[in-house]
Amino acid sequence: MVLHVPKTLNDINNKFYVQDFGIGMSLEKVINIYGNYFASSTQTDSNSIGGFGLGGKTPFIYVKDNPNGFKLETTSPEDNVRRTFVFKMQTNQYGGLQPVYSYLDGLDQPNSKIKGTKISFKLNDAQDI
Repeated sequence: MVLHVPKTLNDINNKFYVQDFGIGMSLEKVINIYGNYFASSTQTDSNSIGGFGLGGKTPFIYVKDNPNGFKLETTSPEDNVRRTFVFKMQTNQYGGLQPVYSYLDGLDQPNSKIKGTKISFKLNDAQDI
């Protein structure tokens, strides 16, 4: 696992990111779990811990007012394609927030040697470092 915290906001790579090298997520799992704000992979298994629930959703909280959102890159264990998504929050018809995403399929990397998932976003200010 890699946790990258930039030293300053002026760093060339000034994005905060967390990257793991696990099995990654399929296209369907990304859309169903991250694209559905209250979804979790542990909803049907009370013996499991973790699994894209609250911990996986925390980037939404940080970037809720950021029009750039956060980027999620993951390699699917099903077809070994590394895919890139951008997730943002938008106001729904009831005045609440809901996740929206863009799948950047032009960035697909077939037969990726990079495994796992990476979530990255730009920090808002120096205090967040």
